[in-house]
Amino acid sequence: MKLENVKILHTLTDIQITYNENETNYENVFILDSKNNNINGITYLCPIYFEENIFENEMLNKKNIYVENVFLFYSFFYQISFGHFIEQNLPKFNFYFKLKNQINDLKICIPKKRYNLITDNIIKLLNICQEDILILEHDTIINTKNFFYNNYYCAESNVDKIETFNLIREKLLINKNVVFNRNVYLKKNTEDIPNNDCHNIGKTREIINEEILINVLKTLNFEIITLGEHDIFDKKKLLSNINILITQIGGNMYNLIFSNTPKHIIFLSNTFPLHSDYINNLLPKLNYYTPNTMKLFTYNSYIVNCDKTNCMNDPFIVDIDEIIKFCHNKL
Repeated sequence: MKLENVKILHTLTDIQITYNENETNYENVFILDSKNNNINGITYLCPIYFEENIFENEMLNKKNIYVENVFLFYSFFYQISFGHFIEQNLPKFNFYFKLKNQINDLKICIPKKRYNLITDNIIKLLNICQEDILILEHDTIINTKNFFYNNYYCAESNVDKIETFNLIREKLLINKNVVFNRNVYLKKNTEDIPNNDCHNIGKTREIINEEILINVLKTLNFEIITLGEHDIFDKKKLLSNINILITQIGGNMYNLIFSNTPKHIIFLSNTFPLHSDYINNLLPKLNYYTPNTMKLFTYNSYIVNCDKTNCMNDPFIVDIDEIIKFCHNKL
């Protein structure tokens, strides 16, 4: 998709917005027309509303630069969640490469606040030249003649997603899993990791008795790992050659695009198993996929509507005996 003669603004502060009538969130990347009015449908797919005069102060004392052709590598504020970043932002690389083949001087524009370790890893992995990267600074307004962008829905398969994931896997030299010599519990990160732009937006979606489960798994020689603080090269190593992988439903699932396929995957969830069917269908489409089994255990909420803004974020208690029994004949 393309717009002409627009401005790109990256605010230092996060601006509170309203959308879908009564939902609220924040945003710090805005696309403006010649009269400095916000253009809807670029970040959020629906109209967003905020203080009408918010840009008056934001536009003061900023440098203006002109770049003829710009592609925006950004989805929307929720890409601070790893799952949203992988699903709705990462596939933009494939779309960028298609455009770059047609427009030689096309710059890929990345908001400074969102330039994280994983983005840097992949830019280097895919050999994107530094001179083609345009960092959108807080003190600068980018004026562009030709502005290119695209949007993806979460948990919806498309060509750009599969081709991007497979290109990354190719560059990471991922091989099929033929060893199966490790059993791993992938623990959800509970702290925000700014360097990775990894933020736990589903803080209340937790396993209440997780530490008890971990202690039992340790007696079965399970490794306990977290991934939020690691780059994609570490993620590949930490997730390679796994026999049984146990993890909570959530953004952690998307780390599997950076590794070969565990032989058995066990997902743990409350009664809202976010995107588990999508992951189940995605993995076989990836190159160097190893046929595997997946098992989903769902449990009732420990506290209903714990997160007043999202009913899917309820905490839950798992049945440890049930999980261990299921694992025994696979160890």
